[in-house]
Amino acid sequence: MRLLALLISLALLAAFAVLAWQNAAPVEITYPGGTLTVPLAVFAASVLILGWLFGVVSMMLPWLRERLRARKIERRCRIAEQEIANLREIPLKDGP
Repeated sequence: MRLLALLISLALLAAFAVLAWQNAAPVEITYPGGTLTVPLAVFAASVLILGWLFGVVSMMLPWLRERLRARKIERRCRIAEQEIANLREIPLKDGP
Protein backbone atom coordinates (compact mmCIF):
# COMPACT_ATOMS: atom_id res chain seq x y z
CA MET A 1 0.00 0.00 0.00
CA ARG A 2 2.87 2.37 0.81
CA LEU A 3 4.48 1.58 -2.52
CA LEU A 4 1.27 2.51 -4.32
CA ALA A 5 1.01 5.78 -2.39
CA LEU A 6 4.65 6.53 -3.19
CA LEU A 7 4.11 5.85 -6.89
CA ILE A 8 1.02 8.05 -6.99
CA SER A 9 2.88 10.83 -5.17
CA LEU A 10 5.80 10.60 -7.59
CA ALA A 11 3.43 10.68 -10.56
CA LEU A 12 1.69 13.78 -9.22
CA LEU A 13 5.04 15.43 -8.54
CA ALA A 14 6.21 14.66 -12.07
CA ALA A 15 2.95 16.01 -13.52
CA PHE A 16 3.34 19.21 -11.51
CA ALA A 17 6.97 19.56 -12.62
CA VAL A 18 5.97 19.20 -16.29
CA LEU A 19 3.12 21.68 -15.80
CA ALA A 20 5.51 24.14 -14.13
CA TRP A 21 8.06 23.75 -16.92
CA GLN A 22 5.45 24.28 -19.64
CA ASN A 23 3.92 27.31 -17.88
CA ALA A 24 7.00 29.21 -16.77
CA ALA A 25 5.62 32.56 -17.99
CA PRO A 26 5.05 35.11 -15.25
CA VAL A 27 1.54 36.07 -14.24
CA GLU A 28 0.50 39.31 -12.61
CA ILE A 29 -1.50 38.97 -9.41
CA THR A 30 -3.42 42.05 -8.32
CA TYR A 31 -4.46 42.36 -4.69
CA PRO A 32 -5.77 45.36 -2.71
CA GLY A 33 -2.27 46.46 -1.68
CA GLY A 34 -0.68 46.32 -5.13
CA THR A 35 0.45 43.80 -7.72
CA LEU A 36 2.86 40.91 -7.75
CA THR A 37 4.47 39.17 -10.72
CA VAL A 38 5.39 35.50 -10.19
CA PRO A 39 5.62 32.39 -12.37
CA LEU A 40 2.34 30.51 -12.70
CA ALA A 41 3.80 27.39 -11.08
CA VAL A 42 4.90 29.34 -8.01
CA PHE A 43 1.45 30.87 -7.71
CA ALA A 44 -0.26 27.48 -8.09
CA ALA A 45 2.05 25.84 -5.53
CA SER A 46 1.49 28.74 -3.12
CA VAL A 47 -2.28 28.43 -3.42
CA LEU A 48 -2.11 24.65 -2.84
CA ILE A 49 0.12 25.04 0.21
CA LEU A 50 -2.05 27.81 1.69
CA GLY A 51 -5.17 25.71 1.15
CA TRP A 52 -3.55 22.77 2.88
CA LEU A 53 -2.47 24.98 5.81
CA PHE A 54 -5.95 26.48 6.18
CA GLY A 55 -7.39 22.95 6.17
CA VAL A 56 -5.00 21.77 8.88
CA VAL A 57 -5.63 24.84 11.04
CA SER A 58 -9.40 24.49 10.66
CA MET A 59 -9.21 20.88 11.89
CA MET A 60 -7.11 21.68 14.97
CA LEU A 61 -10.02 22.72 17.21
CA PRO A 62 -12.14 19.59 16.58
CA TRP A 63 -9.04 17.42 16.96
CA LEU A 64 -8.15 19.05 20.28
CA ARG A 65 -11.76 18.62 21.50
CA GLU A 66 -11.65 14.90 20.70
CA ARG A 67 -8.29 14.50 22.45
CA LEU A 68 -9.72 16.17 25.55
CA ARG A 69 -12.83 13.97 25.40
CA ALA A 70 -10.68 10.83 25.01
CA ARG A 71 -8.53 11.76 28.01
CA LYS A 72 -11.64 12.37 30.12
CA ILE A 73 -13.05 8.96 29.15
CA GLU A 74 -9.72 7.23 29.85
CA ARG A 75 -9.55 8.87 33.29
CA ARG A 76 -13.11 7.79 34.11
CA CYS A 77 -12.33 4.27 32.92
CA ARG A 78 -9.24 4.06 35.16
CA ILE A 79 -11.25 5.26 38.16
CA ALA A 80 -14.00 2.70 37.44
CA GLU A 81 -11.46 -0.12 37.08
CA GLN A 82 -9.82 0.87 40.37
CA GLU A 83 -13.21 0.94 42.08
CA ILE A 84 -14.05 -2.52 40.74
CA ALA A 85 -10.70 -3.85 41.97
CA ASN A 86 -11.33 -2.35 45.42
CA LEU A 87 -14.84 -3.85 45.59
CA ARG A 88 -13.50 -7.30 44.75
CA GLU A 89 -11.09 -7.14 47.67
CA ILE A 90 -13.77 -6.34 50.26
CA PRO A 91 -14.60 -9.49 52.25
CA LEU A 92 -18.22 -10.65 52.24
CA LYS A 93 -20.12 -10.71 55.54
CA ASP A 94 -21.88 -13.90 56.65
CA GLY A 95 -25.43 -12.79 57.35
CA PRO A 96 -26.81 -10.12 59.72
